[in-house]
Parts: sequence; C-alpha cells; structure tokens
Amino acid sequence: QGHFPLCFLSATLLARMALQALMAPSAATPTRSIAVALPHFRRRLLRRQRSGVGGCAIAALGVMLLTLAVGKAGWQGSSLTGFVAPPCRRSGGVPLRLAPTPPPAATEPPSWGLREALAALAASAVAVASVVVPPVAQARDGTIAPPTCVSIIDSAQNCPARPSKGGTLITEGQLREAQARLDEAEKKAGKKLGLEESQLGEPEMVNFWQAELKRLTFNKEVLGNLRSEILSGSASPLRFPSRLTIWADDVAKEVEFWCEAIGMQRYESLAGGGAVVAFGPPGLTPGEEGAFFGLEIQPSSGRPAQGGAPSRARLSYVSVATPALIRISRVIASGGVLIDGYGYYDIRSPGGIQVRAYIDDRRDPVEFVALAVNEGEDMAAVGKELEAFGLKPSGPYQMVSPVTQSYMPKLPDGNVLYGGGDPKLQAQVLVVPIAKPKQKSFFELLPRGASIVMDDQGRPTVDILEQEDEVTTPISLVQGPPRLTVLFPKGAPAPSPLAADASGAEAATLELSK
Repeated sequence: QGHFPLCFLSATLLARMALQALMAPSAATPTRSIAVALPHFRRRLLRRQRSGVGGCAIAALGVMLLTLAVGKAGWQGSSLTGFVAPPCRRSGGVPLRLAPTPPPAATEPPSWGLREALAALAASAVAVASVVVPPVAQARDGTIAPPTCVSIIDSAQNCPARPSKGGTLITEGQLREAQARLDEAEKKAGKKLGLEESQLGEPEMVNFWQAELKRLTFNKEVLGNLRSEILSGSASPLRFPSRLTIWADDVAKEVEFWCEAIGMQRYESLAGGGAVVAFGPPGLTPGEEGAFFGLEIQPSSGRPAQGGAPSRARLSYVSVATPALIRISRVIASGGVLIDGYGYYDIRSPGGIQVRAYIDDRRDPVEFVALAVNEGEDMAAVGKELEAFGLKPSGPYQMVSPVTQSYMPKLPDGNVLYGGGDPKLQAQVLVVPIAKPKQKSFFELLPRGASIVMDDQGRPTVDILEQEDEVTTPISLVQGPPRLTVLFPKGAPAPSPLAADASGAEAATLELSK
C-alpha cells in the first residue's frame, strides 16, 4: 500500500520508448490515438499508486489484450481518432466536434511490427494507470458558477467584463436566438436533437443560455440580500470581505495572469496605473451581477509608506474553485510559475501571489484568502483583529469537494476559518499557523519510484514518484504589504479609519505584513 508496484516500473520505461517512437507522423494509428490521448485526462498518473501487485498484473494483462483487440479492429474499417478527441469550442462559443478520420483504403490490415507492439504496450501502461487513479473531475453547473474564461488568450477581447446591469435582457435575447437555431436544425434533421447530436451544438447553446438565465436570477437575489443587510444598519452581523490589494512591478503582466490563466476579468482601471480584476462585478453596487471578491493590483512604484503597526499575519495564498481546468501552458505564458499540478493547481503569479485552485462550482470562485501566522500569541492576536472586523471564527477548514480536493496538501492543525456570512456565497479568511519543518530520516527522504507525468506542453515523460507531501504553510512572495478590505453596515463598530464604499457601505482595511 502506498508504494509503486514493480510491474509498473517496467511498463513505464516501455511506455516512454513507445510514446517517443509514436511522435512520428507515420505512426498515426488508432493505437497511437489511445496511447497519446489517454494521458490528456491524467496529470500525474502513478504518483500516488494504491493498487496491489497482483491486481496490477491482472489489470495489465486484461488491458493489453483489449488494446491489441481494439487496435486490430481499428485497422479493419473504423478509425478511433474521433473517439479519443477532447471537446473544443471556437471563440464564438459554438461547440465543435472533431469528426472521425475516414477508414484506411487498404482492405488488408498491415502487419504489426515493433512500432505497433510498442504502441500497444504504451496504451496498456497508460490505460492501467488510468484505472487505478481518480478520474479528472469535471464541474460547470451554469446555474451557479459564472461563465469564467479559464486559460483564454487575449482576455480583453475574448472575455470582457460582464456588466452589473442588463445581463438578463441580453441573455434572454441570446436564448431566443439559440432556440431559433435549434428549431431550424431539428426541422432539417426531422427529429428532436439531444446533446452531442448536432455538429454545430445547437442543443448545447440552448442549455447554456437557460442555465445562465437561472444563474443571473440567483445572483441577483444574493446581491439583493447582501445589500439589504449591509445597508440596513448596525444591527446586522454581516461582514463582506470585498477586496485584496497587492503590489506588482508589472501591473499588465499580473492582470494578464489573473485573467488569462485563472479566468477573471478586468473591471476597473485605477488612477496611477492600477487595475481591479474579479470573476464578476466586484462590490455591492445594485444590479443583477455583483458581490464578487476583487483583486486590486497596484504598481509597486506607487506604494505608500506603511502607516502604523501592520498585522502579524502574512499573505499565504488565495484559494480558487474554478469550473474548468487551468492550462499549465497559459500559466507559464502569462508569467506564472507552476509549483504543483496533480489533482489541483498550486501556482504563483508574476507578482509572487500564490494560488491554490481546484475544480468546483461556486457563485464566486474566490473561496478564501489564507493568512500565515506564527503559532501561539500571534495566532491569538490575529484572531482578535479579525473579530474586531466583525469576522467570526467557525473552526478548522472543512473540504467542500472531497473528490476534487483529495490531492490538495493537508493544512496544518490549528487553522481557523473566519467569515461574516454564508461561506458558499462569499469569500472568507483562513488563518493558517506556520508549520514547523519536520525532521526526516534518510529513508523518508528517498523517492518511492518512477511514474508517467505530463510536462507543461502536455507531453508524457517519466518522472520520480516522490514521498507524500509534507504539511507546510506557503508564503506569497509579495512586493509590498497586502491589504484586505472588509465592508461593514453603516454605524457598525469597526476599526478606524473607515472609508465610504461605492455601494453605500463603510469599508475598513487590514494591512498585512510583508
């Protein structure tokens, strides 16, 4: 248990040889399609192997025979290339499907040589690995999660900011047009079309706009309730963490990272060269869209002198739940750094802000801002600071999606989640004690074996199967002291100084340590 079975070690080496041989265009066979496409759905296939040697051997034999049979059948008349192709969309939002390649003209199947045999071995190793690790999770409940643009190119053009008002009217018009296109397609087909039954994706577009209409109705209700409580007076216990201010040497590059790699949109351009990005209109201004947590990015050259004693807390990371997978290539292209990418994403922005992301549906994908604090007196002092802001402790953080969060690093004992409202509807603050390094023996430092992994270009390669992750507390490499802004009801007791917010609420800012 917990160790890499011996049978996979040899299969991995054969798979590496096979996949390298299969990169040649002449090897575009059905077996190649299986061997190369299956890793697309696994990040690190064998990093945390839990199968036994006996079960592995049986599975390997069965998958080997199945792969050989499928490969032979593929040559007899039907291509499997279309079968393994992942779905894609063009910029207009209409789903595209990759059509299967026409069957080969030859009536006699070619002989199987070394290349084909290696392809079968590679497919077997990859397929068996796929059986014994959790499948890639999928989300995107369009009635809850906003239409984020994760891993997009040229976000300003292809994924502009959504307006706070008028979204329902626009969506109703889009739904009517989508329904008209579906009616026309069904008329030509002579039947009702279900999902994936039309090459132009008319049923999918109707579903999308129907879900978006429900999401806007839901979000409008949430925003209305938040505004009602915040603006009702001091009796309301609600507090709304609304913004994190960070400093960056290159504001444009930082904006590009958060928009094109993480999926936010740019909502404000600030005096002095700053910008505000979020997953939807930030703040509590009235409308159908709003109440999203904003990230204010300011140029480090304009950072003011620190006033007063800062909090003992430091910025650890920002937790994000996205309904779509983040592409490593976009993280790197936008100046980010990949720290880990198996089952979740641990990445760092160009400005040094660490992000932990996983797959799930949230009204606002920003789940919480994690603060790193020394154990003991500092934890108690930071807790009192947050309670002075009206944020109440609710105990240690509990995973909200055990499937998609199962491979995330364990949090140190003693962490406490603070919030001022429903954690499913708004961002929270997590206080994490700084974990002390654990002394390990020589054998505990040794790797466990080899595994197949995907590099930043999506190519399979062999890597080392490391030991279980140690409990650590990440610290963001910030350019200056970050600031956390919380909105208060008018007249509520709050730390000074207070500032007026555009929504009519009062805002207080907690300055963190660098």
